[in-house]
Amino acid sequence: MRELKFRLWDKKAEVMLPWGRIAGIDFVNAEFSIVDRHANWESLQFDTVVIMQNTGSKDCNGTDIYEGDVLRWRDNYSEFHVVSWSQEDSAFVALTSEPSGGFCGEEWMKNFKVVSNIYERGGE
Repeated sequence: MRELKFRLWDKKAEVMLPWGRIAGIDFVNAEFSIVDRHANWESLQFDTVVIMQNTGSKDCNGTDIYEGDVLRWRDNYSEFHVVSWSQEDSAFVALTSEPSGGFCGEEWMKNFKVVSNIYERGGE
């Protein structure tokens, strides 16, 4: 059974928070309790974050692939793909801007390289 992993995008601070920073989830008050490396606590309301699930796949460099990641073919093919959940395929997929363009499945994901995500600027 694969381990479920998540990360959070903090919309206000515009930073990515690894799941390890989540100290608790309060469903009554709809907030996450966040702790930093200095043991300072902060509360984030559910509506101020975006939760992204790990796909269970790794890229060609062994990096975990999450929803919202921007991928490039490992041989530096210029087209970018964005990882999202497909209800139709019941799987995470890497989509292009082309209507028919996309890949799904762990074997395909190993051919990609994570270069950024849809929230943080980056890439090559």
